[in-house]
Amino acid sequence: MLHEMAKVRSGQTIVVHGATGGVGVMLVQLARIAGVRVIGTASPSKFDIVREMGAEPLDYHCDDLVAEVRRLAPNGVDAVFDPLGGKSVNNSWRMLGPVVR
Repeated sequence: MLHEMAKVRSGQTIVVHGATGGVGVMLVQLARIAGVRVIGTASPSKFDIVREMGAEPLDYHCDDLVAEVRRLAPNGVDAVFDPLGGKSVNNSWRMLGPVVR
């Protein structure tokens, strides 16, 4: 998913929703090994775990998560991994930066 589908490379920035869940932990770890900057959403009680994995935590319940991601990555991110679905998909799209080919 990280390398084959999203083609994420070293130096890029991604968002991982649910960064402390089973899939999220694996994505964060694989991304960090590859030199990718990770913004991970989680509950504030799990921020230390997110930081220990080398990611930047954001509260997934904040009022404007898109604005918070854009504060950390003003030009948008290169990929968003969203296992949540529903309403969060639209917000995830808004976090993305322009597509560079």
